[in-house]
Amino acid sequence: MKRRPRTRAGEGAALVSFFAVVAFVFALPIFGSIHNWGIQDWDQHLFQHGVPRATLLDYHQVPLWNPYNWSGVPLLANPESRVLSPSFLLDLIFGEVVGLKLEILVFLVVGMLGAYRLLRHYGAGGIGAAVGGCVFMLNSGFALHVCVGHVWILNVAYLPWAFLYYLRARDDSSQAIFASAIVALMIFGGGVYPFMIALLLFAIHSALEVAFCRKQLWRHAKLLLVIGLQTLSLAAIKLLPTAELMWRHPRATEATDGYSFTALLGALFSRSQTLASAFADRPGDFNSTPIHEGLYIGVVALLPLAFGLLRHARRQRILVLVCGVFLWIILGDRIVPSLWGILHTLPGFDNMRMIQRFGVALILGLSVFIGLGLHDLQRCVREWSSSSRIATAVAAGLGLVVLCDLMLVNSPIFADAFPIAPIPIERSEHFEQLKYWRRYDAAGPRRNGSNPRFTTTSGLYPAFLSNRGVIRGYEVVPIPSSATPSGDPSYRGEAYLDGTAGDVELESWSPNALVLAVRSTGSGLLVINQNFDPGWGAVIVGEGGRERRLPISEHGLLALPVSAADRRVELRYLPGSFLIGAGASGIAWIAAVVAVRNRTRRSTADPARS
Repeated sequence: MKRRPRTRAGEGAALVSFFAVVAFVFALPIFGSIHNWGIQDWDQHLFQHGVPRATLLDYHQVPLWNPYNWSGVPLLANPESRVLSPSFLLDLIFGEVVGLKLEILVFLVVGMLGAYRLLRHYGAGGIGAAVGGCVFMLNSGFALHVCVGHVWILNVAYLPWAFLYYLRARDDSSQAIFASAIVALMIFGGGVYPFMIALLLFAIHSALEVAFCRKQLWRHAKLLLVIGLQTLSLAAIKLLPTAELMWRHPRATEATDGYSFTALLGALFSRSQTLASAFADRPGDFNSTPIHEGLYIGVVALLPLAFGLLRHARRQRILVLVCGVFLWIILGDRIVPSLWGILHTLPGFDNMRMIQRFGVALILGLSVFIGLGLHDLQRCVREWSSSSRIATAVAAGLGLVVLCDLMLVNSPIFADAFPIAPIPIERSEHFEQLKYWRRYDAAGPRRNGSNPRFTTTSGLYPAFLSNRGVIRGYEVVPIPSSATPSGDPSYRGEAYLDGTAGDVELESWSPNALVLAVRSTGSGLLVINQNFDPGWGAVIVGEGGRERRLPISEHGLLALPVSAADRRVELRYLPGSFLIGAGASGIAWIAAVVAVRNRTRRSTADPARS
């Protein structure tokens, strides 16, 4: 009986199923402790996901303000906030502890599938493209960043998709909207590094094509401008509040990072990639930090990589040069002149550190050549043996060896990620500010002699679960922390009157809104024990009716002038940058959907257009 040819939908389902199985096996150590908490930065990111989840589900508010950290800080505007990511739905459904682990699995599949599609665009066959996709996502860089709680790394899964649509947009400008939408998703997902890497990748590729392929400068400049403007519009709901926050509180870093040549070779080929083994075997490679910047692809992958470079270096010279430029970047100040030193002077790049993280673009390029090399090896074996079955078996066998090597070396990294059993927390009925909450590890609160690699960098998450804020936690934006902790001799409560007698009663508390009954004997200030931010507004209910009044800063705290005639104060956090950004993004996404829908209808009506 003649077998039916597999449909395109069937092939797609089989491919997704294959990558899902690979992702699950790769990340299996995570799911052995699915309810456990994580080490290092996982505390702050469980916190960063738990607060907006509670804001949405418990208080039915848009997560705009975070009262639980650093005396109160903007939430949505935080560059690392991920509440707008579509995958945040998993956290809403399953909770932040389980939801984030499921997100890891989803993004592994998304990234492998994207790299597969990119390799097919470059001409690789199915086996080569699948192996290249695995190399891109299963290298040690992704696993190590996940292990230490760098949740931004999830967004590198979007990078091959963004690059693919950028490449397509050079010939078909209508594809630019897809590149822009994917970059916007990186921003929504708190992917500051992947976002900057994507834009830099587009710019470098365009510049090299103009320089070496005599492409028209204005066409590339127009494409980059269109992608940039569309991204700004689509992501305005987050970009505008973030830009406002960073303008008021700029973050400065030094351009002194970078791989040494020895560290880069170790990152790519050393089989010691877990936190403990890497630091034991190569202690001088990591810039005196507990963060291991690995990129392991393995020696086995060198065979298809070398074959791919030999066979395609001339035809894909732009991609070779792109890899060379990113290699130059990640060497930092180890090479003169330092390209990273130049980039670090530009807006956006000036507040970034650990330039080794830009190595993800190098790995993407190497993955393409690994896939192309494996495809060409398959073709050569078919020509030598005159058997497609033997050729397929050889290519699949070599690809399986590469995959197994990645699994054996990099999957154990995840075993260190979540060793902390959930800590029993007693929730306070009333919110209050504490000075700090102790860091912790699998044995409990941090002790003298605790290994910093397996200890949290903060105690934000248990403090939040106890319904307490901390004035000394962890915050990537250098915002002054102004609140007074309970227990301090100068602590006067979470709301009090200053400059006049009387009392204040909290009628309603929520992250974005406070309602207080005020009984003041004269004119003075109502002071809230949280940081002032210009996004706060107030409505006063008094003898003269309702009146809008602007809060002020009182020694960095949120304050409001009140008088004896005032009876009730309603404070709400709703920054104008969010409202403007939400309107701009809403219009942009509607316009994008309409444009894509119209194009699809035209292509369906006239197949010659597609």
